[in-house]
Amino acid sequence: MLTEPVILNPLGWVQSRLVGGPRRIAGIAAVYAAAILGFSVLIYRAAQPDITLTTLAQGAMTLIVIAQIGILFLVGTAAIRKAVHRDFTSDMITSHRLTAMSGYAAVIGYLTGATSQVIALTIVNWIAVNIFAFIVGIGPSQALAAPTLIFILLAVLALLCWMLAVLVALATRGKMGVNGLLIILGVAANLGAVTVLPGLDLILRSLPLGNLTNFAAAGLDSAAVAVALLAQVLLTLMLFMAAARKFVRDDVPAFTPAMAYVLLALCSLIGCVALRFWPESSRSGPIGGAMAAAFGLDFQWAMKLFFTLLALSLIACMAIAAAARRSGADDIRRIKDDGFANPPPRSYLEAPIVVTLIVFFTIVAVLSPVLDRLIADVPQKVINGRLLAIPVSFILAMFSAAGMMYFGFRASPGSAWVAVVLYLVLGWVMPPMADLAWEAMSDPIAVGGIVERTVLFSMSPVGTWLIVIRDVEAPLAAGLAVQTAVAIFCLWLAYRSAHRPRPAHAAA
Repeated sequence: MLTEPVILNPLGWVQSRLVGGPRRIAGIAAVYAAAILGFSVLIYRAAQPDITLTTLAQGAMTLIVIAQIGILFLVGTAAIRKAVHRDFTSDMITSHRLTAMSGYAAVIGYLTGATSQVIALTIVNWIAVNIFAFIVGIGPSQALAAPTLIFILLAVLALLCWMLAVLVALATRGKMGVNGLLIILGVAANLGAVTVLPGLDLILRSLPLGNLTNFAAAGLDSAAVAVALLAQVLLTLMLFMAAARKFVRDDVPAFTPAMAYVLLALCSLIGCVALRFWPESSRSGPIGGAMAAAFGLDFQWAMKLFFTLLALSLIACMAIAAAARRSGADDIRRIKDDGFANPPPRSYLEAPIVVTLIVFFTIVAVLSPVLDRLIADVPQKVINGRLLAIPVSFILAMFSAAGMMYFGFRASPGSAWVAVVLYLVLGWVMPPMADLAWEAMSDPIAVGGIVERTVLFSMSPVGTWLIVIRDVEAPLAAGLAVQTAVAIFCLWLAYRSAHRPRPAHAAA
């Protein structure tokens, strides 16, 4: 089944036929090209002599690129979700899985077949933009202003979004798409809110949100754009492998533990590189500009480090979930089948250790030259153990998540993420919120100086990270003791679920 070459792709042919076939796609492209030409001539003739041909071409280029962004990121992802949903509702997905087509070929088929109309409209837009660029006079010497480069940057980022759309659609049987997420990211990028997470801002750095016809005027860093392209390509490959795995069977997880570790390492590297070399974004936006005016650079850098660590901890939960699910499934299989003699997988308890090593090795390797910007007198803080509270709290949180996920998978596969979400809300979010609420109720009038946080704040992993990063006075030892107790309790739940008495029907 998995030996058929990727290039023999009947799914792409079928999907292109379902969206109209070559004739209909060519007709839509021709009508679209005629509409561009007709509106351009109409506007030019109606606005003379107040508008010149060069001004018209510049405005048309901007409008076409804006339309191209919508076509790629909204229409393209919606077409992919619709194609996957159609295959699931008609049960054609079962037929696809019974053929000799590999998962990789199927994913390529969805990408190329379902988006045939989008690809045709993109070609028309590219030709139109180059014609208008010739009228404006943009020459090949202006490399960053070349319209072709704009389309290449958009295409690489769009491919990442399309791959994410395929993976989400396969995981949800086509019921969920990524259009809402992409709209939120686009708005956040324009407002500057996405700059609090430098890794995500770097990934979106190639999206031309400034001057759409002249990247030099937009102030984009060519090195940052090159790194962003590399990050997008690597993430696309990771999602491609995950989507190919998910296509094979519904009950197969998209990420194996090894793949999840690689994804975490890649995200850690992207976040740390962005935090070291591009901590200040060139597109601050209203929110980013307000933060820059209200707070100093050190505060901004510290908060960006905190949000990067928070994002990496959530990605690490994917690796822990993959390991816990594999261990739980293997244990259930051994309970139900006495003859099951396959070697057991690696223990899920290794996952918290591995993810902690990945995250903090990357942070130390990449950010060690600039950590003194945040934490003064680093050797003394290492000696008194204050700085070490961050990795200790991180690994305790990962052990807690591992125990809750294993317990959830043993109870019911669908309840694992419910259990970990409850743990994140009750163990990470609520204690700091309760501490802040208690402070507001007990002392509503702001008092100058450093406020000492209580054990409610330090008993949360995110509270511990904020305490150390912002150098706030708080009972760290008591907070870490509570986090240790929570981790022991979660692991005890996992141990109890793994050593439950064997059911009578299984013994029979």
